[in-house]
Amino acid sequence: MTGVQISHALEISQFVKENSNAKVIWGGIHASILPEQTLSNKNIDIVVVGEGDDRFLDVVKALEKGKPLSTVKGIYYKENGRSNALALHH
Repeated sequence: MTGVQISHALEISQFVKENSNAKVIWGGIHASILPEQTLSNKNIDIVVVGEGDDRFLDVVKALEKGKPLSTVKGIYYKENGRSNALALHH
């Protein structure tokens, strides 16, 4: 999604962060085109770039098993809550 819908998605992301310890993961067109801008939002933890079906599952499995996100290809993520610690792995 991109455009007006982003404001609604940001509101939902904020709600999730304020009411849980869940990681907020974004994907889709906007996040793929502007991953650093998307991740700069304090309520977004991980951005899946490109076709996300397999990558999303890889992110979930890594989180479940406590593996570092650096083992997942095709994502941007924050380390220690800092958006300046971005990494993209192909």
